[in-house]
Amino acid sequence: MGEKVALLTDGRFSGATRGMCIGYVGPEAAADTLAIMCGGDAKAVADTEPVLRAYVARVTRMGACGAGQATKLANQAIVVTTIAGIAEACVLAQRVGIDAAAIPAALQGGWADSVLLQTLLPRMLTPPSTPSGTITTMLNEDLDVVAELARDAGSPRRAVGEVSRLLQEAVAQGRGDDDISQIVQVLIEQMAERAQ
Repeated sequence: MGEKVALLTDGRFSGATRGMCIGYVGPEAAADTLAIMCGGDAKAVADTEPVLRAYVARVTRMGACGAGQATKLANQAIVVTTIAGIAEACVLAQRVGIDAAAIPAALQGGWADSVLLQTLLPRMLTPPSTPSGTITTMLNEDLDVVAELARDAGSPRRAVGEVSRLLQEAVAQGRGDDDISQIVQVLIEQMAERAQ
């Protein structure tokens, strides 16, 4: 009997705002916007790419097996720190009398523009009745894994560490199942406490 060799790859999705959870990519997740970051042998990734293309628009090999997961964690660090920045900008705008609802249109096309800004700032101003995207607990857990990877790699995580504390506060306040946009409420409450 001939020897059989199995080549392993890892891959993590990014790009969907709905229709995805662990182990599932539903029809709501638009295949034309999804990307997958893969780790593994170049041939193994190339061999799996035709299958993956049924679900995603882009397949990128990031390095050895495990690099897909590490890339997704880097993605989550970028996403969460951006969301926290949007929340702070929302509160600042309201404090200084800016029409915060006009910010997405005013910044459209500039360096500060992003899908996150266009999607989440309106939700920060008018909270959704049900989470319409990622919940706080999920990103808080992701940041725990980011922290572990950063420790193992000896990498700094100053911004991510601060944002992690913000998410932990949100969870401690019972906002863990809220839409991630509602971390803005933690900042609003802190502002109210300081005013007393």
